[in-house]
Amino acid sequence: MYYKIYPDVIFLVNLLMDYAILSVFCKLCRITTTYARLFGAAFMGAVWSVIAAVFRNMPIVPELFCTYLCVPFGMTYIAGCRGELKKQLVMLAAYMAVTIFAGGIFDFVGRKNSGWLMMTVAGVLFVQGAVPAVRFLTGCVKRKSLLYDVRLELDGRSVVTKGLFDTGNSLSDPYNGKPVCVAEKRIFDKLLCLGEKECKWRLIPYKSLGKENGLMRLVTIDSMIIEYDGKRRQYEKPEFALYDGRLSRAGEYSVILNSTSLD
Repeated sequence: MYYKIYPDVIFLVNLLMDYAILSVFCKLCRITTTYARLFGAAFMGAVWSVIAAVFRNMPIVPELFCTYLCVPFGMTYIAGCRGELKKQLVMLAAYMAVTIFAGGIFDFVGRKNSGWLMMTVAGVLFVQGAVPAVRFLTGCVKRKSLLYDVRLELDGRSVVTKGLFDTGNSLSDPYNGKPVCVAEKRIFDKLLCLGEKECKWRLIPYKSLGKENGLMRLVTIDSMIIEYDGKRRQYEKPEFALYDGRLSRAGEYSVILNSTSLD
């Protein structure tokens, strides 16, 4: 059987599709990236598509290995997925899931109407609608994407932990109006000497954490540093309400950031 192959068309179509899929993937997983990285990753995927189309008699094992592991791993790495191997494998699985979902949409539209206009519309709708839809259906992914590295400093001592950015935490100091973050008391053991006379703390009312109302100890430290999306923000003299129990059952975080923390 004779096949007529147009490498330029295959390259362009896959370049656009891979770019759209990678854009959705990076937004979904909160991966900091650039247009150049997305283009480079999409370029790699498009080149492999041309190679796979031209060399149709390639052995099945190398083809599957490259198509479903090597090339996607390289594309996600170029796009900005860095870190431990375990994290990269999880991100790879997420990318493959987005790819399968997008492939189903493009295939359905292609069967109905193979015109470029419909394919373009389907791509735009996918990019615009997939991110909020998937985030709504996967609350776990959304919660994990709101976890940030937090560094607390006082009198030359410091402790590093995870903080959850919670838009529902609008706790403020009733005396000066400053925003208040909530932290587990145990992480402050290295910073504070609770119970001693020189430790300055006071009580503030709150309505959260499973109670209608109550009182929490409020302390002020020297600084708080938050790292998120490749950025670093430092706050001087932040206030913390200390919680005696655990804020996360799974131990994912020990600080609840105020809704104004990343403004």
